[in-house]
Amino acid sequence: MHNKKKSAMEGISFGVSNAIIGILGVLIGLAATGVRPFVEIGVIIFGVCNSMADAASMYISEESEYQHSKKELIKISLETFVAEFLTLILIALPLFIFELNVAIFVSFGIGVILFLILGYFVADGDKKLKLKHVFPRYLLLIAIVAIVSYFVGLFAVRFFSGVI
Repeated sequence: MHNKKKSAMEGISFGVSNAIIGILGVLIGLAATGVRPFVEIGVIIFGVCNSMADAASMYISEESEYQHSKKELIKISLETFVAEFLTLILIALPLFIFELNVAIFVSFGIGVILFLILGYFVADGDKKLKLKHVFPRYLLLIAIVAIVSYFVGLFAVRFFSGVI
């Protein structure tokens, strides 16, 4: 794969995958509180801050390779931020349209679809990867995050029940 194309794919795939996993984890974990404003505020704060943090981290990570110009570093950082921020919007939007329980399932469905689309492009970019192997791995990753996040949320609600 061409170096610039590979670099763009790296920033975009990192941003999208990290946003899906992180935002769904926060959304599902906070949903255990049953308090809609907590979920909405938490997802927005996490999503925006994480988008900026990941863009900065991508800049530093790529800079440490000593292979990129300053312009390339800025470009890959912006690609990471934009990919992650747009993913945030897509996954968070159902929170402002549907009831909380429905929104969680719709957001999770959007996350799964985005993960599968990402898996398709990753497998397509590397002929050694087989799509039939990429999809199950990606689905397993997202399922693990959802399950662990939900139980962490339940634990946190029980532990901090006097606060909520």
